[in-house]
Amino acid sequence: MKFHVHLLLSLIQKIIWRQRFLKFFLINECLQQKVIIEVKMKCKKCQSKALEIAVGRKGVTSVAFKGESKNQLEVIGEGIVDAAGLAETLRKKVGYADLVSVEEVRER
Repeated sequence: MKFHVHLLLSLIQKIIWRQRFLKFFLINECLQQKVIIEVKMKCKKCQSKALEIAVGRKGVTSVAFKGESKNQLEVIGEGIVDAAGLAETLRKKVGYADLVSVEEVRER
């Protein structure tokens, strides 16, 4: 009898942990983020390379140049966890890149 109770408690505990994990995963997966990276680009080829790198990331839904001199890359997507990694890749492939902000996109 004790064995069955122990087995039942173990199964219940696994189900609870699985539900917590799925709840956490679904909440974080559905959040949209807006990442703004300032990039120094010398030519049009550098701009297209920066766009290509940003669009190639998983979860990206929108990429655009913003700012007065079009030197800020705005990347919007779901679950863009590695904004620093994106800035580092742009720094290596394009030139100077500085992570300006990372924020949650709110629905209107």
